[in-house]
Amino acid sequence: MMNDDDRLTKALAHANYKATIVQQRENLKLRYANSLLYAHNGGIFTVTPSLLALTDLLIRQEVNDTVLIDDKGLPIRVDLLQFLIDIVSVYAEASNEYLLAWEALRKARSVDCAVRPPEAGNGAAVALSASGRPRDEAAVQ
Repeated sequence: MMNDDDRLTKALAHANYKATIVQQRENLKLRYANSLLYAHNGGIFTVTPSLLALTDLLIRQEVNDTVLIDDKGLPIRVDLLQFLIDIVSVYAEASNEYLLAWEALRKARSVDCAVRPPEAGNGAAVALSASGRPRDEAAVQ
């Protein structure tokens, strides 16, 4: 039979687990948002389905290059075909990593498992390399 101290200990452990899961979900969302950033010709773009669709539409209209407004409101000249190839890659990579991390978190049954980085991604801060691809900041330092 459980005494009051055991019940309190279990209740606190469960509350800690729930709070950890909520925090880790928020961390995953932020990491995903950061991994969708793409640097190109001095501009920063957040890769979204809308940006993908616009770029694809312009290419289908046989537009080779155009000016797009980046996240900071700056006009950036873009070679659309290479831009589309790059942003599709960024979007697919970021979404796949997010899915793997989300599934790992969903399966976590303890605080230790919930805070352990998933195998596919190490959970490090995301920065942009010169090519605009996300990179591990630890590799820079």
